[in-house]
Amino acid sequence: MSETGQKSPIQRRIAANRVAALGLFGIIVGGLCAVVAVWVYASEDFAPKGLISVGVGAILVAQGIIARLRARELVKKLEQEHGVDAGVQKPR
Repeated sequence: MSETGQKSPIQRRIAANRVAALGLFGIIVGGLCAVVAVWVYASEDFAPKGLISVGVGAILVAQGIIARLRARELVKKLEQEHGVDAGVQKPR
């Protein structure tokens, strides 16, 4: 970090990308979890305890969507402060 305690644009872009990646992971894993849970729930004659797994999958998907929206806001704020493509590293 710099002397003022502010992170550089590159650090902020990396942090936003990390939030977006974790959000995508949550959406994918939560979606798979929900699909498998529904399949198991249906194959076990709709036992009530199977709804918990479906709920966990739905919560993971919701968390992933919220994280992706948060990452979009972080990038938007960064680009408002430092310009378009702020913090993007150029390939060598």
